[in-house]
Amino acid sequence: MAACDTLDLEKALGATEIGILFSLCLFGVVSSQTYTYFRRFLDDERWMKALVGAIWICELVYSVCVSITLYTMTVKDFSRPSSLITPPLGTDICILVAGTISALTQAFFARRIRILSGRLPLAIMCWALCVARFAISFMATVESFGTTTWIVYIAGGRWTSVSLLGASVFTDLLIAGSLCYYLLRERSRAITPTVAILDKLLVWTIHNGLLTSVASLTMLITFLAAPGNFTWLGIFMFLPRLFSMSLLGSLNARTSLRRDLQVTIMSSVQHYPQLRVESADELRYRADGGAGKDVSAELCPPEGTVVTPRTVRILGHGTTGDTNN
Repeated sequence: MAACDTLDLEKALGATEIGILFSLCLFGVVSSQTYTYFRRFLDDERWMKALVGAIWICELVYSVCVSITLYTMTVKDFSRPSSLITPPLGTDICILVAGTISALTQAFFARRIRILSGRLPLAIMCWALCVARFAISFMATVESFGTTTWIVYIAGGRWTSVSLLGASVFTDLLIAGSLCYYLLRERSRAITPTVAILDKLLVWTIHNGLLTSVASLTMLITFLAAPGNFTWLGIFMFLPRLFSMSLLGSLNARTSLRRDLQVTIMSSVQHYPQLRVESADELRYRADGGAGKDVSAELCPPEGTVVTPRTVRILGHGTTGDTNN
């Protein structure tokens, strides 16, 4: 009971329960986004569909684990306060599942850096950070399984937790900052209609990067400042949802972005009759670059006053940046 006395059980249960209930609500949002993706993008590559499917399955497993945690802490062990100092099995598994979701999402966004920059070094660095983050998540899971009480976990797993959250924040900010840099570079070479679309991409990039990094940073601060009230655990219960929502929202946004892109290129074609684009269908095909290749130079006159090839590739494939380059 001495260990139990060092924890504020009321705050611990309250923060955890609120976090889990919010997490389960967000799972509904993730499921809706997943359904929208598979309904709209039947022609996406298999690896992309597999990624989305894997993310949703991980989210489902995560929902089961947080539900087990909620049941264990509020029903099974509610009449036995001494048992509440032991981390539930569901929480242990959550650590690994959350690490998988976060690593997959960050690796996907890191791929955009390679597409936008045309270079591998920075993308490889981000992928390495994703692998390191997953490895730390695995270590934290192993440590959690061997932990007898929350007090021991907080004290013994402090370095692991700080490293995990620190790596997550750094990777998020690095990816968001890099994407913003390359989008701003494209913006400086684009015409006004395209600038509006690139601005939308910039806002989404900043929003996605800040959403996950601020949540991770808040969890890190609360873990270091007040580990006993479990606010950090409440945040952890819904943190992976934010990663999944940013990825799925980004993919589903391709519909509106491609529509805006088509209008932009058609407007450019009207100013350049030599492009000889005879129909909207032909324009859409050429804007998408067939199977993800660069658009023909016909759509980009030497004057450089219309959409550039890289801009078309970025926007024509929404925010995924699909290409064979």
